[in-house]
Amino acid sequence: LAVKDTVEKFGALTSDKNTLFFVSGSSSTGYNALRKFNVSAGISKPVELGYTYLFNSEFTRNIRLNLADDNTLLTSWGSIYNATTLALNAKNGQNLLPVLALPGRSFYAVAYDNAAGSDSLHFFDEQSSHHLSSLNIGVTGTPGIMAATSDGNTLFVSSTGGMTKFEIGLTSPGIPVSLPQSLHQY
Repeated sequence: LAVKDTVEKFGALTSDKNTLFFVSGSSSTGYNALRKFNVSAGISKPVELGYTYLFNSEFTRNIRLNLADDNTLLTSWGSIYNATTLALNAKNGQNLLPVLALPGRSFYAVAYDNAAGSDSLHFFDEQSSHHLSSLNIGVTGTPGIMAATSDGNTLFVSSTGGMTKFEIGLTSPGIPVSLPQSLHQY
């Protein structure tokens, strides 16, 4: 897949503004690739540093990216990647839902659309994607963009039902989700 043939481009830039990640997709092959480019000042044109295919995302569009830190890349496809190696770290099972890394926190937020009632926020561990907690938003509608203050203390969630604001502490808010029970199959 050549970058010039892609049908979409959504990206994330590292804090030093030297590395760009973006998802490219093809309308003919169905493959979606996560691409990494050196875009440092002083180079004549961007240099591709690597790519990987997004597992099981054939013909899916609008996959968004968000850097939790300069080494952890979140996707709205539910995949968490090592930003250095582009190796898959974890998959949380959510698909095409708003996702946001929270500055200064070890967890990230995903907004879930509940067609039967009030929507919810779910919080996942940044490294393992273990589901930590859930919080009722109190709004019914289709979740849209999420944004956090630079210190991560306040989270804003937009929805067709309205805008909500949440204060975020150092631990994930809401109802804790326990670890899954072991089946003792070793």
